[in-house]
Amino acid sequence: MNRFRIFKNNSGNIRRALPYLVTLSGILIASVFMSGCKKFTIPKNHSSPADLRGPALREKIVSDASLLVIIDRKMNNLHNFTEGYFKSIRDEKPSILTHTQRKEIKQIWAQYLDLSIVLQKFILEYKHVDSFKKRDQLDAYLISYAAYLLFYSSGLDIIENTANIAPIKILLDEPIPEYGIPRGQYTNIKWQIVHIEEFYELAEGYSSYKEMLKKYPIAPASTENLRSNKDGQYLVKLIEERYPLCKQKLESEGISNLVKNILDTFKDKTLDVLFPVQKNFALFMGLTRFTHRKDGFISERQCKKLIQKAKPGDILLERKEWYLSNLGIPGFWTHAALYIGSPGELKSWSNTSEIVDLYRNKDPECANFSDYLERHYPEAYSAYIAGEGGEYNRIIEGLKEGIVFHSVSKTVGTSDHAACLRPRLNKIDIAQAIEIAFQFWGREYDWMFNMLSDYELTCAELIYKSYEPAPRKNGLSLDLSKIMGILTLPANNIAAQFDREYNTNSQLEFVLYYSSNLRKGKAYSKDLEAFRKTHKLLLWNLYNVQK
Repeated sequence: MNRFRIFKNNSGNIRRALPYLVTLSGILIASVFMSGCKKFTIPKNHSSPADLRGPALREKIVSDASLLVIIDRKMNNLHNFTEGYFKSIRDEKPSILTHTQRKEIKQIWAQYLDLSIVLQKFILEYKHVDSFKKRDQLDAYLISYAAYLLFYSSGLDIIENTANIAPIKILLDEPIPEYGIPRGQYTNIKWQIVHIEEFYELAEGYSSYKEMLKKYPIAPASTENLRSNKDGQYLVKLIEERYPLCKQKLESEGISNLVKNILDTFKDKTLDVLFPVQKNFALFMGLTRFTHRKDGFISERQCKKLIQKAKPGDILLERKEWYLSNLGIPGFWTHAALYIGSPGELKSWSNTSEIVDLYRNKDPECANFSDYLERHYPEAYSAYIAGEGGEYNRIIEGLKEGIVFHSVSKTVGTSDHAACLRPRLNKIDIAQAIEIAFQFWGREYDWMFNMLSDYELTCAELIYKSYEPAPRKNGLSLDLSKIMGILTLPANNIAAQFDREYNTNSQLEFVLYYSSNLRKGKAYSKDLEAFRKTHKLLLWNLYNVQK
């Protein structure tokens, strides 16, 4: 089978191609990983897509195709924003960047790396097309070639938009500790992108793609072929659009001059220096899965312990390792939720004179806080008391389906890391925050991550708006971030603010923290000092793999 070069089962070609495959995001994480690990350990739960059979393989292929569609849309959003953003800076011709510009450019850079690392994963996972059964070979090729074109074209975009702005080149080649990025990574990515033609031939890859389309035509009533669903059709369209764009960019005078200038600054030994780190990171990524594991490493016993220690109004921070929901979310902590306890626990907790009096004054027909919630938010309260899988709902959170109630097992039990923080507020203020959360139940998820909307909310926006100070209601002042021009609250900000305010005017107190050892597949209880460091961890965290 004629394939673009990395798919050839030739160790020499694969060895030459691997340095390209791992972008600077791979280098930066690999350098951390390898520096603390004397011996590389293969995760016990590894299986490549080709090792799967029947429905499991189809589920994997369909899931990965869906994720590629999401990545393409996120890359398009990033491109649309950065094109105008960097043009305005080019027009200014600044000799120095402002503090705001430096912060925004770092955010753009980190988001690009976040998306790129998943594309590398797909290229590595599906590279051996011949290892798949014939009926799955075209699907594997579609995913790998679409991932490659998306990775390469987005890399060209970044280089084209930034290469002629001297302050940006300097900034992105410096270490960026807040994102775990070491020195020299911008130069490395330029090297990898402009050397792509040595390892890949766009035309050969596209020609092979066309040949495979003819070899495996879609059956009229087939459901086994990826092209029979909308995501597969999207990837076909992506390939047809991205290939000529890449070819056009490579032939443009601007990119040609840029390539020449970059290559003139390198020596042949550069790639040899980079290769060992890249190779080992590529191996790790090839052995790590994104979509297969259903449950987190936090145990049922640990979930029960959390229930014992948590109180209504507590804020939960969560993270699932190598999980699709991490994609594009800045920082280690990727999810926040509000703990409200079971219906019985909430009723008992709120049975104080100040809370009862407040809500009786609001509605004299209500006997207590729970009665008020049931009477004024009947649909939300019905969903709350319905429970889930034989368990009480104890959490309200923002997920892709909107603002919903869930059990602890459904939320914390599917996570690999979780923390519980308690607002330093009076019960009456916390009760009002819980009431506001009930008001938001059923609202849609805010895919734009925009704090200005009340109709749509993210997980952390639910926390922010529930605890927002108001007349006769004390609350929390949580730090917002402006990311790509949008004011938002990443869950990681809550952990960072807790660390910064600790021992000063802390608005939150520590309750518990569970952290997973990925190699052992087990979560452990950690102390306050360990939690305070978490907001600084890398997004794709490899530290626990080797410990």
